[in-house]
Amino acid sequence: MGRAWRRAGIAGLALLALAGPGAAQQGPWRLLGHLQLAPGEEIGALSLSPGGDRVAGTVMGGGAFTGGVWRLADGKREARLEGGFPLYALFRFLEGSRVFSFDREGLRLWDLPGGPPVADLRFDADLRVNDVIHDPDRGTLLVAQDLGPLLVLDRDGRVGGRIETDAMRPHRQIWLVEGGTRLVVDSEAFTLTARMEGLPQGCADPACEAAYAALPGAYGPYEELAAVDPQSGRFATLPPVDPARAGQQDGVFRPVAMPSLRIWLGVEDWAPADLPLAELPLGEAPVRVEFSAGGALLLAVTTGGEVTLWDVASGGQRLAMRHPPGDWYAEARFIPGSKLLFLRTGLGRAFALQIGDGAVVQEFPEPNTEVLFTPDGRTIITAQLGAGPARLWQR
Repeated sequence: MGRAWRRAGIAGLALLALAGPGAAQQGPWRLLGHLQLAPGEEIGALSLSPGGDRVAGTVMGGGAFTGGVWRLADGKREARLEGGFPLYALFRFLEGSRVFSFDREGLRLWDLPGGPPVADLRFDADLRVNDVIHDPDRGTLLVAQDLGPLLVLDRDGRVGGRIETDAMRPHRQIWLVEGGTRLVVDSEAFTLTARMEGLPQGCADPACEAAYAALPGAYGPYEELAAVDPQSGRFATLPPVDPARAGQQDGVFRPVAMPSLRIWLGVEDWAPADLPLAELPLGEAPVRVEFSAGGALLLAVTTGGEVTLWDVASGGQRLAMRHPPGDWYAEARFIPGSKLLFLRTGLGRAFALQIGDGAVVQEFPEPNTEVLFTPDGRTIITAQLGAGPARLWQR
């Protein structure tokens, strides 16, 4: 399965450092405005609508938490959602005019243009919710928890089915990939995948429970999941590090000599002896990993604050970014619809850079610890949880 990794020659490696504070203040994105907030209000984590024309998030003001929905065209707040969760709660969009928010113990749903929630669900406090995603093809919500199976909810939040997994492992995050035909689950120290074809719509009758209970799933590779590309279905895992046993098969494990990433595709019949598409030796443990759209490139930020860019097909390193003296890289992202990266340092500087040579094309002012891109990359939202404005930048 796949082919062994190989690294590109040193000629293909660029070692770069960011320019000084005055570099490239003006660039292709211009400040359009801010997300509308009342005096004294602060904004929490934001999420983008599927169409990329609106954002939703938590608002704190007057000692209370609410939710909000804003238009990206002008930053106007078009909905106030009452009864929201604390500032760290996540808001996401369903189909049509419905949004939902969740924290570790519950889920709420609203119909726009806002007001009180249409559903307020409390889960078992011992199970601890980690992720909730919308399945638009089947009109359901999928819930991942610390314990127990994945839950399948109808659009009103009623539990209609369960996807059986290892009930004692935390399921941290879930994705639907390859046009919604395959489910990928980040479980503790292994990856679960399942085919999603032939499942009923809506999950509001007994047939739904039986269909999800019989869902064929596959376990493996038995490595921590680091990143998923929804378009291609490729995903990256972190193999165990054991220099003394590197390359040796140990049951379902095959250790490496240094922190590395393995790239996989098509693991329904995974076996311990299967080889990944590529193996990328990072040298340091990653804190953030991201695929480009389509999975051709992979971007990694390590614990040492370094950024590397990899060609997945060859296993070769395309770019290496050394952090400026006294600073470190905290985040690196692909900017959709461009050949640019968005980089943020630990001291708060943020840049758009060219993938080819690392040249800075624009610097973004603080606050910028939270960043969202529209699917076409034309609009960027920069913000910081609980502080400062949320800025809208348009190319």
